[in-house]
Amino acid sequence: MVYLNNVIGFINDLLKDRISNYPTATMDGVMNQTVTNQTGANGQSRIIIYPSIIDLSGKANYTGLDKRVPFTGYHRLMGSTFTRVVEQEYGDDLMTILSVTDIQLIVWGWRDKINHKPEQFALILADTLPAGSVIADEFKTLGIRELKIVEAGITYDQRTIFNQEIQGVPYFLGPETFVFSIRYRIEGSYIKGCLNKCEC
Repeated sequence: MVYLNNVIGFINDLLKDRISNYPTATMDGVMNQTVTNQTGANGQSRIIIYPSIIDLSGKANYTGLDKRVPFTGYHRLMGSTFTRVVEQEYGDDLMTILSVTDIQLIVWGWRDKINHKPEQFALILADTLPAGSVIADEFKTLGIRELKIVEAGITYDQRTIFNQEIQGVPYFLGPETFVFSIRYRIEGSYIKGCLNKCEC
């Protein structure tokens, strides 16, 4: 989907409204994996891959489990597909692009700080995702014609998620911590060549 950061920012605003009881919690944008080479006390080096948010200058900031906040969330892009549909309007051949992007919302946290079971908390967050078509003036301005957000499921398997998000570090989540992922899909359409022009 085009303008994914804008759409995910919109989703984060909805999530932040829902979780306003946790003002120190963080809901970050699109995650990237960062690779670092660390040298241990024994002098051996190892490669560690961890989730981070990278700004436009290329600076990577760790995102994930953080003792200072009750929970942290970020979005992992899984992939996008595009379908072209030719429409006849006013004698012109307009090509509409239908875009589908699969995403995982990864949430790390501390059980005693959220006062919910992780599986219950996951359902609360999943329920916050908008159902059906999303209407926002910002999207029309960008040239997005239609936008839908579709929930796809929740994964509670902590070890699998940990090994996907962090590599080069042994699994270390204790009973006081949790991680889950909410899978969802952004479906949208736009006219090819008309993005950010608003004249089509």
